[in-house]
Order: sequence, then C-alpha cells, then structure tokens
Amino acid sequence: LIASNLNISTLSYQYSNMSKAGPIMMTTADLMLTFSPLYHRRWTYNGISPGTFADIGYLYDTSFKYVRNRACERKRALEKAGARFIICYFDENMQTDKYGLISEDDHYSEILILMKLVLNDPSVGLIIKTQFQYNSPTRYTELTSTRAAVNATGRYVELSYGTHRNIVFPAEAALSADISIGHAIGGTAPLEAALSGARCILLNPYGAKSENDLLYSQANIVYFSMTSALSAISSYRAGDSGNANLGDWSPII
Repeated sequence: LIASNLNISTLSYQYSNMSKAGPIMMTTADLMLTFSPLYHRRWTYNGISPGTFADIGYLYDTSFKYVRNRACERKRALEKAGARFIICYFDENMQTDKYGLISEDDHYSEILILMKLVLNDPSVGLIIKTQFQYNSPTRYTELTSTRAAVNATGRYVELSYGTHRNIVFPAEAALSADISIGHAIGGTAPLEAALSGARCILLNPYGAKSENDLLYSQANIVYFSMTSALSAISSYRAGDSGNANLGDWSPII
C-alpha cells in the first residue's frame, strides 16, 4: 500500500509446489520469483497478480550436494541392519479447521501401515520426515508400542531438526531411500525429491483436482491410496516391467 509513496519495489518468492494459491497466498509484489513459467497462472487471479515474474528454478537445489554424503551414510546404516529396500515417507500438513482436508486419523493411518510393513517384512527400511515437528510419530501415544518395535529393528529412522518446522531438507531423506511417498496436495517435498534425482510417488486419496494433474498423468507417480502405492512398490521390487518407471519424474521434470 505504501511502496509507491516511498518509491520502493516489493519482492515475493515461491517456496511451495502448491496446486493453487488461495487468497492469503496471493501477491501484488512488483516482482515474484518463481520456479518456472508453469506457476505463473497459479498466482494470477481476478486481476490480482505480481507486476512481473522471474523464473529462478527451485530455491533449495544448491543444498543437494551438501546432504548427499550424509544420506549415503544413513542408507548404509539401514542396509547394515538388514534393509534391502528403503521407503521414505513425507506427510502433508494436517488441517483441523472446518475447511481442512487431511485429518489426524489419515496421517496416523498412513504411518501405521508403513510401520507394520517394516515389522512384517525384514527386508524393508523406513524413513519418516514430517513437515512440522507437531506431526511427528512421537506425539501419537497410540503408536508408542509399534514405534518401539520398529525402532528395535534398526531399520527405522525419523529425520527431524528444528523447533516448529522440521527443517531437514526433503532431498536428504529422499536420497537416503530407494523410493519416497508423498502427497499430491502441496507436493513440495516430492518435487524436491524428484529434483534431487530420487524416485517419488504421490498419494491422492481425496481425488483432489489441481493444475498439476495433466503433468502428473504423464509419469507413473500418482496413486489413490497407501495400499495401492505399496502394491506398486512390491511389483517394482519384483522386477515387473510394467512398473519399471515407478516414481520416475524424468518424463515431466
């Protein structure tokens, strides 16, 4: 409101692979830095838009080379404990208001399915990297005994650092695994995983529609439940040629 009177320019930047920009995410900055032209229309609505766009690529890709060695060490430690195939799980933030989509029950259920897989299959390792500290499996008392059991296998890791947001780079978690599982809603962690060269699956159990759908449909990455995603992973591990491209974003990156 006061920028023109003060003769200053305003700047905003994209940090998320969000499927749409709601009212509080819209911007009228003079310049917006975006990942690519793909996102320009997302920040343009009913005459509300930045003055101009400048495409700078993904914000955090320079971090990938710094986390790669640590990721390799973590993967070797999980393999030493018996893991022959490592899955990384990225949650999407839960919303508890009346317009919320992802519930605590959904979050809890997906983690529980993955933990049970580790307990039932001694060849599987699991890495969990949540978006926020308050989404950590540690906060669910219902998971206490199961979490203790998967911890005891040596094939389970929770990557966490920070006080509010979990600031571990998704790339570090993804590079520690053979494949990652994230969500189509939001989907920034999966995008970072793909940009780092890792395989990643997107879950869309809600049938949500977005401007990314046409792009996503050109790769074997979207599944409608954790169960169907794990079934595809089982097929991939078995050498099924139909799933050889599972989680591979190279056709669309």
